[in-house]
Amino acid sequence: MPNRYIYSLPLWIVFLSLSAACAPLVGEPESDPRLDQLISKVDQSLVNQAEADALLREYGRRLEAQQRDIQRLGDGIDQSLAPVVAECSPVQACPTGERIAGKILVGGLESIWINDLGFALAARIDTGADTSVLSARDIELFERDGKGWVRFDVVNPASGEPVRAERRVRRMVGMVQTSSGKTRRRPSVRMRVVIGPFAQEVEFILSERTHDDYQAQIGRSVLNDVIVVDVSRKNIAPFARTSDETVP
Repeated sequence: MPNRYIYSLPLWIVFLSLSAACAPLVGEPESDPRLDQLISKVDQSLVNQAEADALLREYGRRLEAQQRDIQRLGDGIDQSLAPVVAECSPVQACPTGERIAGKILVGGLESIWINDLGFALAARIDTGADTSVLSARDIELFERDGKGWVRFDVVNPASGEPVRAERRVRRMVGMVQTSSGKTRRRPSVRMRVVIGPFAQEVEFILSERTHDDYQAQIGRSVLNDVIVVDVSRKNIAPFARTSDETVP
């Protein structure tokens, strides 16, 4: 009897040991909270990456649209700066005109451009007068660097406003006043004048006389060998600004 229990004891021990070893395999494995946190962070990173990609694509579309707008603006600027062929304006006309025997044909009354003043004046082309005359106001003689100068106003016919100018006096010229018959000395100055395609420095005598039809008179000293006058016509020689030089 005692021997039978002795032989049976190891079998119970083995059975209990196997039962204890197999118990963990039957139940559910326990979850690790650190692994859950890692998975959550990965998911959030993927979401953030997707949002960033969508934002970059939107910025790319906006940049392309801005580049197209800039290109259109640049094309418009290029077109506005391109030379335009248009009809001649009264202030800056085309350098064309009639000629006779190689000389410029002008009428008895023409528009002339005076560079020193920066605007055009109506001028009488007078073959009977030797000198040229410019209608001026508030003529005042003064001295600068030991030389005689004069300041004066010329009315801009386009605006009606007087424009002040200062020029060195070339000489004093005696002019007979038609009202009294007396001779009065007037200063003369040089200015660069454009008549048709012809530009020249002209000596003007400054006069306070005003004329309804013209503010300047061009004498024959300017006309010699270059200009032919048809007194029956007017404004037939459109002027062109060929130079911006001024004469002191």
